Amino acid sequence: MTVGIPSEVGRLKADIESALFRVIQECLTNIHRHSARKTASICVEASGNSMTLEIKDRGKGMSPEKSGSGQGSGVSMGMSERLSDLGGTLAIIRF
Repeated sequence: MTVGIPSEVGRLKADIESALFRVIQECLTNIHRHSARKTASICVEASGNSMTLEIKDRGKGMSPEKSGSGQGSGVSMGMSERLSDLGGTLAIIRF
């Protein structure tokens, strides 16, 4: 696994750190269970008052029905709600 977090990000508020931890945990669990891959990458970028968390794997992918298209149903529901509570959004992008 590759993790990239710029040093200038520093510590975040406890609720934000907890939410990001849980989202990363759920993503990695799903990658481990379903992607048929053993590696993933995590990248965090911060700019002003916004932050982007990107988690990638090169697995077999999932159908839009299973992912909920990132709109709060299916696999993404808990993650989407957790981020929404903090003013964030979730996007699942398939290649």
